[in-house]
Amino acid sequence: MAIDIDHRSGTVYLSDGMEHANADDPLGGEWRRMVSERLTSIGFVPLNISELGLQYNVRHGDVYTNLSMDTEKDQINRKAVIRTHFVDTDLKLLKEDTDAIILYWDEAARLGAGTVAEAQFAYNNDIPIFIVSAWENWETEVPGWLFALSTKVFANFDDCIEYFGSLPKGILSRDEYDNRGTDSHYLCSLTGEVFEKQNHHFVSKVSPLYSKEAVTTVRKSHEDHKIRYEFMREYLIKTFGDSESAYHRIEELIVSDVDYAYSWLANLSVGLQDCGNVDKETADKAAAHFMSVAFGSTLTIEKYDQICKLAIDNL
Repeated sequence: MAIDIDHRSGTVYLSDGMEHANADDPLGGEWRRMVSERLTSIGFVPLNISELGLQYNVRHGDVYTNLSMDTEKDQINRKAVIRTHFVDTDLKLLKEDTDAIILYWDEAARLGAGTVAEAQFAYNNDIPIFIVSAWENWETEVPGWLFALSTKVFANFDDCIEYFGSLPKGILSRDEYDNRGTDSHYLCSLTGEVFEKQNHHFVSKVSPLYSKEAVTTVRKSHEDHKIRYEFMREYLIKTFGDSESAYHRIEELIVSDVDYAYSWLANLSVGLQDCGNVDKETADKAAAHFMSVAFGSTLTIEKYDQICKLAIDNL
């Protein structure tokens, strides 16, 4: 059951590297405390995982610090504890109780795995991700994959908090149709812009939720190039499918690629000559006949030589 915060503007999970945090700022607590205070002042509920973890330790003890990697048994125990008390807990907090993420991309995040894993999980669950970069030139420091997952990127916390303060109250929370919107205003997951749905609001789940301008951009990205997944799947089926598919793939290459067809011709001819008393001319004709019957190829050694000579003459 999600946290009841109807009187607030939404919950914001604060994500960053903890395992590799600076020694003078254990668990990345300093920036989380600062952002938590500022988010609270403008009506949001911060999910400060550092503070929540410390409060857990006070009540139930530290489950992490004394974990060992000395023996295989210790390693399995460490893995089980991290899965239960960190991976599963944090991802459940994201899925069940989070309206948005502020992700601080710094050296601690770059050295670890949890921050990027949380971002991917949030993206898969339609949770907007707002990145704050520790580097001003974030365009070259934020990895392309992470950038693609994000809703918006900021060069500093001031701009990020100002953006959150400008959002209509409640827009980060899901409405009755599971969309992030309020009073016919919605959040575009591609750009972070707030747009108004004219005439009437969405009456079903829309995912991903795009503004009109974003829809145009995404449509163009589909139309400009063949979808990579479709190509890769077709290629794998042709390459590693059943024998008939493999045959048709070879046939297609032989018909469309004269150099590839010649490699077959030449190897067949040489193979015939190596078998015994077959002269080159006879072997060349036999190879061309096989290629014609098997693949419908009209190429001969003589034709290939003519093609090469013509190409050289046109240089």
